[in-house]
Amino acid sequence: MLSRTEAITLRSVEYGETSEIVTLFTRLHGRITVMAKGARGPRARFGSTLQPMSYLQAVYYYRPNRSVHTLSESSHIKPWRNLTRDMGKLGSGLRIVELMNALFLEDEPHESLFDQLVEVFQTLDAAHDRVENIWPYFQLLLAAELGFSPAFTREDVEAVEQSAYLHLPDGTISDRRGGESLQVARGVIRAFAILARSDLETAMRLRLARGEARRVDRLVESYLRYHIERAYPTRVSAVIQQLERRPLRDGHH
Repeated sequence: MLSRTEAITLRSVEYGETSEIVTLFTRLHGRITVMAKGARGPRARFGSTLQPMSYLQAVYYYRPNRSVHTLSESSHIKPWRNLTRDMGKLGSGLRIVELMNALFLEDEPHESLFDQLVEVFQTLDAAHDRVENIWPYFQLLLAAELGFSPAFTREDVEAVEQSAYLHLPDGTISDRRGGESLQVARGVIRAFAILARSDLETAMRLRLARGEARRVDRLVESYLRYHIERAYPTRVSAVIQQLERRPLRDGHH
């Protein structure tokens, strides 16, 4: 069956001399794998649409019960002009597609999530500041999509004075320590709550100091890791950390 749908490229791996095996998150079929024949070389057919994070129109031959389908055509719907020009944007975008690739089974459509994913990339590409809010926001968005959204109440958050405990199994907040809980400062727990319950526009208005933003990141990661355990991917984070530690050359300091 020839299918035409919107897609976000999650991953691309070279195959043979001129082809690539590409993982797409599509509006129509969810996460799928396609063979892109002739994707490399002097007569490459698909241009830059197969690079991770690309937002494209994909045409492919879809065969139910097959693990790999055949890509026929692809074209950019909207090129992201700024994602590769900023290390913060690039890091967040690559983490997002890595997490999507790790958590979703093939051939399971998630149309509403697809729309949210496109919105996240549009916001990330256009953002001038507070880019660091997008990555924790997106992780908590996926937590809700996968059925383990934090279960705190507004009253729980408002009752926090100096610190509170986030209980990892259900995401509740209280002043009592549990067996699997983390003690968190008031500002961090409030930021966590805003990111977990707000829309993206509201999340982007949240102002965090650098140290506080890092603590929020660690808290969100701890919550996700508790629920998905070994499925939580770390390759992109490790690469970004290596790049950030790399000394500048040519005498720049």
